[in-house]
Amino acid sequence: MKEKFIPLIAEVEDILQIGTRNMQNYPLLTAYTKTQKPIMLKRGFGCSLRDWLGAGEFLLMKGKRIFLCERGVVVPHTHRSTSRFLLDIQVVPAAQ
Repeated sequence: MKEKFIPLIAEVEDILQIGTRNMQNYPLLTAYTKTQKPIMLKRGFGCSLRDWLGAGEFLLMKGKRIFLCERGVVVPHTHRSTSRFLLDIQVVPAAQ
């Protein structure tokens, strides 16, 4: 989450990951775009498809190669640990 560590991480990693909690942290996204590495953008568990694609578009506008990662969404009708994050299959064709 600290922008100052990104150059150190980029020295040893092949792909940089932006986790769900930082998907809309635009100062951090901007810092990531200063590297030459591709970026994996994980969808926030409470974010819509539009939010996710908006963050991806921001990275694309900076000339970055990105991978979109669907990691599941929160389901309001259950709080069981076995179904905490359910894979949102319909978002795959919608994102394409």
